[in-house]
Parts: sequence; C-alpha cells; structure tokens
Amino acid sequence: MRILNHIFVIMAGLFLSSCFTDGIPLKHQYDYKIAGLSDLPETKDYLDKILKEQLIPPPDDVKSEAELKRYEAYLERRVESSLIKALHAKGFYDAEIKFQDTGVKNTGAYEIIKGDQYMISEVSIKPKQFRQHIEALTVEQGSALTAVPVLKSQAEFYEVIQKDECYFNLEMSYQVVLDRKVKTGRVIYDVEAGPKSVFGKVYFKGHTSVEESYLRKLIPFKEGDCFRREKIEKLRGELLSTGLFARADIKLPDQPVDGKVVPLDIDLKERAHRTVRVGASFYTDEGLGGVVGWEHRNFLGSAEKLEAKIKASQRQQQASLDLTKPFFIRKDQTLSLTSSLEREDSDAFDELSIGAGASIARAFTRRLSGSTGVELKISQIEGKNTLIQDNFALLSFPHSLTWDSRNDKLNARKGWFIKGTSEPFLDMLGNSDPFFKNRVTASTYFGFEKNTVFAVRASVGSIQGADIENVPATERFYAGGGGSVRGFGYQEVGPFMNGDPSGGASIVEGAAEIRYKLTDTLGVVGFVDAGKVDESPTPEFGDFSIGAGVGVRYYSSFGPLRLDVATPLTDKGNADSSYQIYISIGQAF
Repeated sequence: MRILNHIFVIMAGLFLSSCFTDGIPLKHQYDYKIAGLSDLPETKDYLDKILKEQLIPPPDDVKSEAELKRYEAYLERRVESSLIKALHAKGFYDAEIKFQDTGVKNTGAYEIIKGDQYMISEVSIKPKQFRQHIEALTVEQGSALTAVPVLKSQAEFYEVIQKDECYFNLEMSYQVVLDRKVKTGRVIYDVEAGPKSVFGKVYFKGHTSVEESYLRKLIPFKEGDCFRREKIEKLRGELLSTGLFARADIKLPDQPVDGKVVPLDIDLKERAHRTVRVGASFYTDEGLGGVVGWEHRNFLGSAEKLEAKIKASQRQQQASLDLTKPFFIRKDQTLSLTSSLEREDSDAFDELSIGAGASIARAFTRRLSGSTGVELKISQIEGKNTLIQDNFALLSFPHSLTWDSRNDKLNARKGWFIKGTSEPFLDMLGNSDPFFKNRVTASTYFGFEKNTVFAVRASVGSIQGADIENVPATERFYAGGGGSVRGFGYQEVGPFMNGDPSGGASIVEGAAEIRYKLTDTLGVVGFVDAGKVDESPTPEFGDFSIGAGVGVRYYSSFGPLRLDVATPLTDKGNADSSYQIYISIGQAF
C-alpha cells in the first residue's frame, strides 16, 4: 500500500502540472486566432505556429492591472509584426493585418488580407566571375518568391563554389528587388571571396596527457588539401566529442601565408579524464539494484577507456573490467577487451561464472556499424527445475550489425534502431551440443508536434543446432520484466517445468508506447507489451502474453528517469503479482 500511495502522490503532481499548457499558466491563457487564409491551409498552419510561439506570459515583475494591460498591447503589436514577416517569407509582400479586438482580456483575432503572391522574375549572380556556377541555383524564374527555396538555393550554391574553388573567405548574401506594379521580384545573389588556399601544418598546444599522434588521427584533411572552413568545424567537433577536452580554440592567420597556405594553431584545454558513476534501479521482480563504476577515458594517452564496474541486485551480482581502444589498425575501428565475474540467482537457474572476450567494432557509415569477436565463459549452472548442476566452458564468436538513425539515443523522437546478432557456441567441456543463437531487434519512433512520441519495438530470436535440453539454461531465451514484457516478473513469460521457468529456443517480443510531455521536465507514458517464448526453434506468432501499464518520466539533463507500473492482461496464472513497478534511468527502449 505504501508503494501505491507514493504512486498516487506522483500522479497528483502530474495532474497539477497539467494545469500548465506549453509552460503558460492558466491565468495567462491566450485566445488569439488567425482569420482568413481558408484557401491556403498550409500558410495558415504556418502562421498559427508563429502565433503560438509569440504568446509568452508576462515577466514575474508585471503584476498590476495597468502593467498587464500595457503588456497585452505590446504582445499584440509584436505578434502582428511577426505575422507580417512570416507573410513576406511566403511571398505576400502586400499583405495587411487587421486586429479584431473582442474587448475581452488576452483574446482577439488577426484578420489576414494577403494580397497577391509575388513571383520571381529573374535570378542573377554578382560579380560576373561566379556566373559560370549559375546552374547550381535551384530556385527558378517564374516560381513563387518564398524565403525557404531562396535560402536553400543560396546554401547549395555556397557548397558548390567552396568545393570547387577553396576560397579562404567566402561570404554569400542575397537581396530581393520588388516590382510592386507587376507583383514580381528579382533575386540577386552577391558573392564575396578571398584568395584560393590550401591547408598548411596543424600545431597543437595545451595537451598535457593526450598523445599528439592520437590528435593527428582526428584531423579530417591533409596538408595541401583544398581549404574549407567546414572541415575546421568538423575538426573542432571531433576534438570535443572525444570527451577529453573542455575547449578547442582554432586560430587562423589573418591572411594565407605566401598568399595560399593556411596553417592552424589549436589551443586545447584538457578536462578531467576520470569519472566515478553511481546509479540505482528498482524493479518489484528483481528488487533494489545499484551500480558503482570508475572510468578513465585516457588510460594510455590515446583516448583508451578503462572502465571498472560493480553491479548488484537481489538477483544478480557482477564485477567487470573493460578496456576500449579507438583507431585500432584503422581510423574507423575500435578494439574492446572485456572481463567479468558474475553470480545470478533467478527462478530458472543459479549461475556462477567468469568470462573474458575481445571484439572489433567498425563504423561502415555514420549510421551502419558492425562488430565481431570471441568470448570464453566458464560457468557452473544449476537448473532450478531439474536441480542438476553442470559445468560449462562456452567458447562463442559473437557477430552483430547495427543500423542507428535515431536523432537522440537516450530519448528518440524519430528514426530507426535495428540490430541483428548471430553467435555460434561451442562447449569446450562437451556438456553442451554446439548451437547458434540469433536475434534481430528493431525499434522506430514517430514524433507528433513537439510533445508526443509514438514508439514501437519488435524482437525475434532463435536457437538452432541443438535440442533445448542440451543448451545451457543461461543461454536460453526468457521473457518478462522491465526490459521485456512489463507486467510480468523476470522470466515469467515462457515454458515452465516443475513450477520454474525452463526457457525456450525461440522468442518473439513487441511493445508500443505513447509518450507525452506535460512540461519540459515531466511526461507520462502509456504502453502495451507482448511476448512469447517457445521450446521450438521456429518463432511462433500467436498466443502472446500481454501486459500493459502507465508510466511517469522526469527529463533530467543526463537523460529521462522512468517509473512504470504495469499489470498482466493475459496468462495471469504465470505471474507472481498482479502488478509490477519499474524505476530506472532511460526510456524502456
């Protein structure tokens, strides 16, 4: 009951926070509307968005009625000015706005008299030397004079010139000359360019513990390459993304040396390379859990990361030591060495194991990556449903391929995450038959407006090559729990033997979530999870165990904190409890 009371308090807090809409307190709710534009719904939607963005509550020091009235008048004028600019961006340069005051505080309508939309009569470039690139301009004569294609064409034109000509300075602007009699406008692109240049030497300073040989591997160009300022920004991003530096100031000469060569002076400031991490979680099926870790991000001087970690919960205790080395043989490869000592006590088995492994990961493209490796795990396992204890020395060769187009790995609003793994196993002690373990997991995200995300996850796995009874209990598939089918306890979905989970040779899981942000820091979630584990290696798509629930999200600076409450909707006889509670860091998927 205490847990339920805590949940009630949290939900009450969320109810109070819902008294705010987009951060605007109810006492400052606005009811301004756009009138007209019924024949241009896309333009009306654009103006509605501009209107909504401009409706900002008065500052805290504005309290009296007179001050609030003056602020309302200021707000109405500012909105009108923003709407006029927006109409110009859509090509309506003769547009007028008439404000209709209802006499009621914080309400009114902006009637749009749009006039004719201006068209482009001519596109030109100056000075003449750049007119040879005019075919790179995508904006065309006779099209609507709107801001977006004009700016897009300018950006594309800039890329073409910079790529071909290597200018030290390159600035581009445009102007529009209107002819109000015929409702047209000339678009004139103006280019200012410095001397053509190449990259010179790169000089680093301020790096006290980071090896310069490593820094030079981050440089995205070679001495003598065509000078491009975009590559300088890329280098700055590469340096800061290592996590080793708090600052990376890149200084250029006022003019190229000898009229052509551009050397770079890079002043670095290192940040602390060691971090202590502490985390906690609570699942009703696993109990309270915690993790303590120590990390060194520059262990050997070239961004090698050494991480020591201890994880402990009621079900599992683990100590691990991992070393990761970037730029292994190739610039796009990373070497990982892992070791662990682990004990797990679940409803299906007891395990005591020690393991070590090595893997190489490669980034094929910005979104596609893969890895291959080898692992050896020596373990003592006792099955809870058979009370038979066996020793295993599993040698495996894990391979994976990952596609990741998510816009945010901790809290995605769009994109895909797809990962496929294939891992052959061989027991060096002969107590298990050789087998293959394969699995594919995918999730995708759809953002609606700025507050709502619909997230979907699906996973399918299969073990082949050996009968299920000849596969170690730790390597079989299980489902149920906070990272699987919520509403069911850990390992509560799947085959049972003698009252305990026995695991299966195939698994199918799916989940769907609606995530809605009430404020910038608080959100709610509704979800449905489903899963099935079968003794056959062929996945079965039917007769799923289904759980559903609601959750709360607190969006902190380091990622979302989640609290989920779920209940089983089917197969309730397999569940030890009518509900489960999950508290941890990060979205469920």
